[in-house]
Amino acid sequence: MSQYLDQRDIADGSMVGYASADSAANVAPRIALRLLWLTFWLAMNAAVIGASWDDYWHLTHPFDGFFSPPHVFVYGTCTVMGLVICVMTFTPSIRRAFGPGFSIPLIRFPVPGPLFILGGATVMLGAAGLVFDNFWHTSFGLDETNWSFPHAMIGWSLLLLVLGFLSCRLALAWHKPLRWYVILPLATLVMMVSASPFLGPLQHNRTPDTVRGLLTLPIFLAQAPSQHTLRIYETWNLNRTNPLLIALAPLWLGAALAFVRRFDSRWWVALGAALLWWLADDAHNTARWLEARQPGLSLENPANWQASPILLPALLIVILPLLHVGPRLTYLLAGLIFGLLTYHTYDTASAAWLLALVGAPLMLLGKAIGERAHAIVDRPLQPRAVVALMAVGVIVPLATGGIDLILRSITP
Repeated sequence: MSQYLDQRDIADGSMVGYASADSAANVAPRIALRLLWLTFWLAMNAAVIGASWDDYWHLTHPFDGFFSPPHVFVYGTCTVMGLVICVMTFTPSIRRAFGPGFSIPLIRFPVPGPLFILGGATVMLGAAGLVFDNFWHTSFGLDETNWSFPHAMIGWSLLLLVLGFLSCRLALAWHKPLRWYVILPLATLVMMVSASPFLGPLQHNRTPDTVRGLLTLPIFLAQAPSQHTLRIYETWNLNRTNPLLIALAPLWLGAALAFVRRFDSRWWVALGAALLWWLADDAHNTARWLEARQPGLSLENPANWQASPILLPALLIVILPLLHVGPRLTYLLAGLIFGLLTYHTYDTASAAWLLALVGAPLMLLGKAIGERAHAIVDRPLQPRAVVALMAVGVIVPLATGGIDLILRSITP
């Protein structure tokens, strides 16, 4: 992991945009770090408490409008977070702590790249939720997959939010270096948040039995839009047995692990993040929750609760370089193994294992994506690169949103 700034940068003022060394006294890194962690915990409360509450709400209450209590909590918390980011951006002594900036239309001062990513992701999240998701739910209820434009944009905005926080924290490493107990949770968070943008509805890790169990819940039986969404999942096999997962999962894992390896090259960081992601997989909880809600429903098959098989590919990416295996071959082998392991989630024989041959180069492509994303986040000095990173959070949802609309239109 490279530091964004060091003490020499502060001494000569060359990297932080100061006019002279004397102006370094007008920097407030301690306050900047405190406000940055405040934004982090506000985001975590919105994501963990708000998302869990929202999932439970939809499973126990019929949809009666966008502004449900969990939605009000989530977007209210995000509004407070946005105000804190504004304070960080518009207060000169705090803003300077995050390094050099570049010009942005309508803003009279250069904005540091890390704050641009963090603030831009917050604006994108607000637009995706309060504008697009609000319109979608008001018009169609709960009839959408995770590939819909609003939900996909929310997923990408959350990932960019995490990357923005990480970029800001790296920018403050000159003031307070990152310790292992900060690095490991952040690496795990990158893996967790990146799964949804790359995998869409397949990231739920559901089996056909789980989807059929959801179809029989009284709360969904009473809502036609929800029934239609679940029919899309059932008709088009949008679960862990979908052959597309054999190709998409290596792409995601390659990008996530490559980013983590660039963030911190120590072997135990990548392996620890993969292990924590594996332990946090909620497939088991979903199966048990359904059994409790539906008397007589049995989900005893281990496939209904086992986590995604990411540990062996992660181990290969860590171990093979120590055996002097080149990085390209390492990711190709890990992608092939991951694709074949994912194939074993199928309950019928088929030729889908051949997609593992596609997953191998896609994992190598994921490596390139992850390393490029880290390079931008680590030193966000080029406006075009930063804007391109942010644009992905809109362009990809537009593409997957088209897929969602097609599935909605052709599924009875």
